[in-house]
Amino acid sequence: MLSTVFTAFAGNSVAEFIRSDFPQAINSVIGSNVRYIVKGSAGQGNWARIPWAAVFDRFITESAQQGYYVVYLVKEDFTGVYLSLNQGITIIRQKYGVDAKQALKVRAADFTAQLSSIKTGWIQGPIDLAVSSTSSLGAYYEQGAIYSKYYPKNALPTDNLLNQDLMDALDMYFALVTKEIIPQTPSYREDDEENTE
Repeated sequence: MLSTVFTAFAGNSVAEFIRSDFPQAINSVIGSNVRYIVKGSAGQGNWARIPWAAVFDRFITESAQQGYYVVYLVKEDFTGVYLSLNQGITIIRQKYGVDAKQALKVRAADFTAQLSSIKTGWIQGPIDLAVSSTSSLGAYYEQGAIYSKYYPKNALPTDNLLNQDLMDALDMYFALVTKEIIPQTPSYREDDEENTE
């Protein structure tokens, strides 16, 4: 199991890979685009239970704490990785407290309703990060998942497919961001008709 190589945090080559090499690889796939920020985290001071690398759209967020974004989430038991259109956890937990997981699930359902055209092979809704604690961040990421793809450690697809999946995830992200920042034109005629009854 990969977790056996995670013996020391400071200066560990795996942590450096997640913080630096992985984001660079993501940047090489998505190309130069000033609206996107790519970051990776293996934890701060201690190992994160769910290491991640994410793409943030500046129009929505520049942090994993809020908004929504495309993220690779490593399962806690290191048996695989999810590519997920997911949500920031920290602000939702502060706002909703014990109901945060339900709020994330409801928000995820709303986001999926806004995305009309999804390619096959994507998982809708909650994912399984093999969390060991229901209060860990991973447990919230499970419920915050909007659309995801899972890659088992022992059956990774080709680079071409991985790259295409990433671009498909960014297409979904862009579509959702567009709906959020460009309000739909309301139909005042329909409102008037409803008000006349």
